[in-house]
Amino acid sequence: DLRDALKVKELPQPVRANLLLSSAIAQISLAEHETDRDSALLLIDEVETLIEQPGFNGYSDMLYPSKVLGKSQYYMDRATMLVRAQIEDLHRPDEALQLIQLARSATNPSFLRLNAFLDIRAARAYIDKGEYPEATTLLKRALMVIEAIGSRTNIARIAQLYKALKASSYGNSFQVAQLGIVLMKIQYPHIFKRDADL
Repeated sequence: DLRDALKVKELPQPVRANLLLSSAIAQISLAEHETDRDSALLLIDEVETLIEQPGFNGYSDMLYPSKVLGKSQYYMDRATMLVRAQIEDLHRPDEALQLIQLARSATNPSFLRLNAFLDIRAARAYIDKGEYPEATTLLKRALMVIEAIGSRTNIARIAQLYKALKASSYGNSFQVAQLGIVLMKIQYPHIFKRDADL
């Protein structure tokens, strides 16, 4: 049980941070009210306090590779939580986008996978705001990277957001159609191979 584990005083800081993060994600995923969401965000605040403490880098191999990436990861995790609740009324997309920008500023541009993940999270926030063209552009960019590295989890995330775009007022646009075609080629390559052989 996470609550019991967090009571252990001798836990190394990164282990405690990781447990707090897991607990926060579980809470936000089940949140039904603002108080549930805010309780989860308090846990993520504790993570920030821990990664700022001296000596945290001594355990970097257990959680975050470096101080800079650790801070970037914190921003990304918090942004994710602000758009993660099943009930969209609990989302806070503007704050999430601010945090994603902070994460980008602390992330090496050569970290393609991480930047693609930030694009996916930003797209979720833009969908919440009704800014569908921006969301579509970000998902198309992310998909290029995700396809190259073969991340099935992130392809599934993009597919879920594509469905949200398709159901929106922007769903019949050429840009969304393009995204759908690329996504389908990645998910069902055998269909397109068969058509090419005919």
